[in-house]
Amino acid sequence: MHACPPSAPEKCKVTNNTAENIEVQCQAGFHGGMRQLFLAEVYDEAGSLHLNQSAREEPQFSVESLQPGTTYTIKVSAYNEKGRSQPVVLTAATLKVAEQRVGEL
Repeated sequence: MHACPPSAPEKCKVTNNTAENIEVQCQAGFHGGMRQLFLAEVYDEAGSLHLNQSAREEPQFSVESLQPGTTYTIKVSAYNEKGRSQPVVLTAATLKVAEQRVGEL
């Protein structure tokens, strides 16, 4: 079998989000005939790379320490010794923190 770069992960979805965390799960695509690993790149609203999680055996990511009420772009891809797949692009937002009000007595 001829080895090649892996296919992109499939059926990616945000499975949970809180004020500071976002969880993403995907299914692995074709491995390209070699061992593959997975990578998630998280970009903030300004387009700056916020976080890079790589060398994951499974296409599941828990992105922590995010800013509440912020929209992030998450790019998930697979890679092996022959190269990297096209990314799957997701958009997810952290929840806003509820305003706390102190009542007057």
